Amino acid sequence: MFQYYKMLSSIRASWICLPLVFLFAVLTVHADTIVTDTLVTDSLLTDTLAIGLTDEVLPDQLPKMTPLQEALTGTSFYSFVFILGLVLIIIVVLSSLNRITIGDEKEEEGEKQSNPFHNKIMELKAEASLIRKVLLYLLATFVICYFSYFYIRGTIIQSHVIEWLNLLVRWTHVVAGILWIGASFYFIFLENSLNRTRNLKDGIAGDLWAIHGGGFYYLEKYATAPDKMPEKLHWFKYEAYFTWITGFALLWIVYYMNASVYMVDPGVLDISSDAAIAIGIGTLFISWLLYDLLCKSPLAKKPLSFTIVGFLTVTAIAWFLCQVLSSRAAYIHVGALLGTLMVGNVFRVIIPSQKAMVKAAKEGKPLDPSLG
Repeated sequence: MFQYYKMLSSIRASWICLPLVFLFAVLTVHADTIVTDTLVTDSLLTDTLAIGLTDEVLPDQLPKMTPLQEALTGTSFYSFVFILGLVLIIIVVLSSLNRITIGDEKEEEGEKQSNPFHNKIMELKAEASLIRKVLLYLLATFVICYFSYFYIRGTIIQSHVIEWLNLLVRWTHVVAGILWIGASFYFIFLENSLNRTRNLKDGIAGDLWAIHGGGFYYLEKYATAPDKMPEKLHWFKYEAYFTWITGFALLWIVYYMNASVYMVDPGVLDISSDAAIAIGIGTLFISWLLYDLLCKSPLAKKPLSFTIVGFLTVTAIAWFLCQVLSSRAAYIHVGALLGTLMVGNVFRVIIPSQKAMVKAAKEGKPLDPSLG
């Protein structure tokens, strides 16, 4: 699995190159379209002059806007500028964090590690650097895809591009989901298979010998934490993140790009495509807020009551979606809702708790069992 992560890191640049390939193909096709349109326009102009219709210009004969002009003047351009500016501001703020210096740069390494404030700043700088890098990749992809859309729209390859995007994103979503669920089941297996009684070292809660792929493996689980934290610590979180990101991208490609067809059902409620998209996206985030409030309420200490209230809440949201969206869109958004709750739990609860455990181990403080 770690080899898979390394492979993902090595091909990140290839992901950015894919839209460029599509854009090159679109420009090639569009160039042929321009030549054809020019010949047709010249023929129409000749026929118009021949019959003397010089005082009236038909709508079909009006000059068409280029794809670049449509991208820079359409109503969607304002949303594009807003998103672009917002992300750039975030990137600038994150970049400024890397320039923060704490104390004397010549301070001894041991003194730096014993300074909690310095350690916290270093953690924030590392996270800011990672987030900035991810945002730069996403921003580049967003800009390329935005302008590519206007060059692709209405051409003979539009359907092919959408189908390929659907295929690539769908399989990436499936593979990421398999990795996520597979990792969870793997650690369940480890917990249930650990040797917890025989010949254990001091500070070890359990160990396990295993064989796989022609190699022998020996795993140990610490009762609390190692005396010294390793330099490289692998985190099992990116499977969940990739699953949600690709799932949301697939939701956008299949449903939001064709909202009038797949999300709006006049027999249920005659609403606009924008309203349907807003309801779909809003449901995902509102559901997480409701779930987070339930987890922080006294109901969290009563598993049965919490389960009943959670089930009724999801049922109520599903009923609401069936009253405003098509049955197919309502069905997929209930599934996306459950996936959002799971990933939100990883991002907002599990990983912060694990970071708190790592921080306590580095500072030599006792670990809080409730964080496990």
